[in-house]
Amino acid sequence: MDGNIVDPVEEFTYLGSIQSRSSNSGHEYIRRIGLAANAMKRLDCIWSQSKLSISTKLRIYSTCVLPILLYGSETWTVIQADWKRLDSFHVRCQRRILHISWHDFVSNDEVLSRTGLFDVSYIVRKRRLGLFGHVARLRSDKPANQILRICTKTRDGDRPSQEWRRASGRPPTIRIHQICRDTGVTATEALQLAEDRPLWRTIATAGGFG
Repeated sequence: MDGNIVDPVEEFTYLGSIQSRSSNSGHEYIRRIGLAANAMKRLDCIWSQSKLSISTKLRIYSTCVLPILLYGSETWTVIQADWKRLDSFHVRCQRRILHISWHDFVSNDEVLSRTGLFDVSYIVRKRRLGLFGHVARLRSDKPANQILRICTKTRDGDRPSQEWRRASGRPPTIRIHQICRDTGVTATEALQLAEDRPLWRTIATAGGFG
């Protein structure tokens, strides 16, 4: 590239996130859980401080821990088991702040109800759809918009060219698949809906817990 030799690698870190040749973001979200757990540990003196209100502690958590956990999550491709692990960590942090142990038999839904925070899957879904809408509304001469439209057409069965052939085996789950699952429509329909900013914002913020 530009006269320089670029070594092939399985993965590399770019802008603080692991980029992998695999379509799955498993390594990145596991790394993010570890970084967020360290942040929670460093703030133990805050969580045990009896003079601070729960609302203040939750604001600190939302400002200092949750962004570490979900940094770059709008680009993740994760499976259902990954969501459960992320949500489990998110709820454990809230239990720590509320001083609720598993022996208290308080459900995860009750914990979220007490804190008023959204679950991780809702937050990531909102971010993912927001990014999709932003790219969909870019000018047609922008590379990101062009790539998105090629992926959209391919997802709905159109081939990029006559010579293009799908790789053998089960196709991996990619972000465009998650967009279709999030919205319940085809990729082409999602692209058309995303061009209407107010409508797409309503779709992106629908549902959730909190």
